[in-house]
Amino acid sequence: MCIRESSNKAYSIGIIISGLIAFRLSEKFLAAKWESILFPLVAMAIVTLTILYFPNAQMFLLFSALVGMLSQLKEVPESVFLQETVEENHLVNVYSVLEVISTLAFSVFVVLMSYIT
Repeated sequence: MCIRESSNKAYSIGIIISGLIAFRLSEKFLAAKWESILFPLVAMAIVTLTILYFPNAQMFLLFSALVGMLSQLKEVPESVFLQETVEENHLVNVYSVLEVISTLAFSVFVVLMSYIT
């Protein structure tokens, strides 16, 4: 099994675990929406930078699972916030723009990383 497949599995396991956590603690997440969005965002940045200091595969898989967990923990209160603040008829446009930005950012970073490595 290659590291890429294992990394995707670790990321997916992280998403599943944090989905269960978000389900169990949803009231607490919703009571502190901004903190529930900001903490995972900052933690993901720290984890992503920390990956650079651990070149072995086991640590990379652990960090992949952590990024999966943190991304889901950020996504849940973020989605609730958008649904509460954006009018229903504009919601599809907001989600479309967010997907376009996400896809463009991913593409730019892939090109950037291909030049670096």
